[in-house]
Amino acid sequence: MGMQQESVNAEAVWRAAEPCAAEIPRLIAWGVGSSADILCWLATGTDPDKWLVVVWGRGDARWAEYACRMLEFLCRLFRAEFDECPLGDVSLWGVGFTGARARALPVMARLVTPRRAAPAP
Repeated sequence: MGMQQESVNAEAVWRAAEPCAAEIPRLIAWGVGSSADILCWLATGTDPDKWLVVVWGRGDARWAEYACRMLEFLCRLFRAEFDECPLGDVSLWGVGFTGARARALPVMARLVTPRRAAPAP
């Protein structure tokens, strides 16, 4: 199953978790945890530089919003810099990011930055 289908799944989960919501936000899945958590961009607006990360925690059946972008989220996960692990599986929690991994961060940032939406005609 690809990330496009996971995005559809995320929006269905949002709809089920928030049945009274006036509208479903645009969610773009970029990761799935081994415990079936769904990691998404909350795609509000047309500027992907402003999209925050939201995570559906399958274990506690709730959405959590993180005021950071994908790369910062992953770095904070690897460095255990959140109050608690945002994923149901803790195998990546606090594994560190030093040496060659740390030097690769600028390259990774360019690879994971979502493309800007094309302007409407």
